[in-house]
Amino acid sequence: MFTNEALVLQSERLHIRPFNPTDARLVGRILRDPMIIFWHKKRMSWRLLRLGIRNSMKMNKWGLGWWLIFSKEDKNTLIGVLLLQPLDDTNEIEIGYHLRRDQWGKGYATEAAGRLLEHGFTKIGLNHICAVALPYNHRSISVIEKLGLTLSKNTLHRGLAHRYFKLNRNDYLARRQASS
Repeated sequence: MFTNEALVLQSERLHIRPFNPTDARLVGRILRDPMIIFWHKKRMSWRLLRLGIRNSMKMNKWGLGWWLIFSKEDKNTLIGVLLLQPLDDTNEIEIGYHLRRDQWGKGYATEAAGRLLEHGFTKIGLNHICAVALPYNHRSISVIEKLGLTLSKNTLHRGLAHRYFKLNRNDYLARRQASS
């Protein structure tokens, strides 16, 4: 069982913490932006956003959920959101990220998701972690590949064609040990 304090992650430049009940406005800056969540036909409602926050908080006891990413220099500077959650209709755990548009291209997605991979494999003990990306989302695919996930197949996810990537714990740990 994880506490919220145990779910706070740090990296060189980032402070990463789980969602809390008062985060709707912050989360909305990311998840209601149609340029970031571009595959949805309509903007996420505030009701659905609050429900998502509650669902994320329920997953926290297993070390899963959604996190907010902030700059370490200024903990009021929201960079984006990060997720480690069950992939729809599967028993697999998915890693993902959505960053504010003005934060793209700075390496934050790779840095934050790298910390969450470490959490998933070393703290939770997951056997593997997957990621999905739309085939034309080259920026996201680049991040996924930098994290060490490899293309496994093409799949349908939420009715859209996606690339499906996967990394298992043994490969992650071996790569981590080799780079030490």
